[in-house]
Amino acid sequence: MADNMINAPTSGSWLEKRFALRARGSTVRTEFLAGVTGFLAAAYLLVVIPGLLAAGGMDKGAATTGTIIVFVLASLLMAFYANLPFVVGPGIGGSVLVGITLAGSEGINWQIGLGIACWSGILFFLLTKFGLREVVTRSVPQSIKLGLTASIGLFVAVLGFRNAGLVLANPKTNALMLGDFLSPGALVALAGFFVAIALQARRIPGAILWAILFATVIGIPFGVTKLPDSFIGIPHSVGPVFGEVDLIGALNIAFLPFLFVFFAAEFFSTMGTTLAVGGEAGLLDKEGNMPNINRPFIVDSIAAA
Repeated sequence: MADNMINAPTSGSWLEKRFALRARGSTVRTEFLAGVTGFLAAAYLLVVIPGLLAAGGMDKGAATTGTIIVFVLASLLMAFYANLPFVVGPGIGGSVLVGITLAGSEGINWQIGLGIACWSGILFFLLTKFGLREVVTRSVPQSIKLGLTASIGLFVAVLGFRNAGLVLANPKTNALMLGDFLSPGALVALAGFFVAIALQARRIPGAILWAILFATVIGIPFGVTKLPDSFIGIPHSVGPVFGEVDLIGALNIAFLPFLFVFFAAEFFSTMGTTLAVGGEAGLLDKEGNMPNINRPFIVDSIAAA
């Protein structure tokens, strides 16, 4: 029934016909507001991911342009192939593995790290085409799916707390500890957090978007928000990293454990995120499964590769 609703023909604009907005109970205004909110919520990745990759030796400017290109193309593919309003792009976990774990701790150059990541995406694509990925997803108990959804939320929350300085990593024990709640970053983050809660409680549309904008503005006098010298600039060339992937070198049997880490992390992260966002969008059935879930999985595997 959900599949029939999604694919039901609708009258009106091209956007409604292409994406079945009325059948989903949505409007162009709602999707635009959600898109802007999603962009602002994910924009920090355009700083964090290139920084992680640069730590492993990649050119930061080229990595930034490459990250943007993957976000744009993968999100467009998700929209026009899978017909889903999901943002798709490089993940923090994979970036940490390539830039920090492999290049930093293990001494494996980033070209081989990218090769391992690419083979992981290729394996995902093959598993998806043969239907094994959907079978595994459907066989996972509902309680585990809910747990994965919560774990993704906790991971993002902890990441935000660390970036705001609310929690810190103890350098001796590597355990988390409370940060300085009176620091400018912590105060701005807490202000935005409470504004988001207040607006959500009053059911104001775009509550998170308004909270992000509020925190951005009050961050200026605190020195947290840095205004750029120019708001428009020419992107860096992607040349220093384009095609620099060592697929042959990544086939070394010694790298199989890293391939498994990529594979496992990507599998459960994608499954948890897809089901979590799909649940919020009302796209899941009563068993917690998403109709035609192979389509977003195919997009994800192409983006990963």
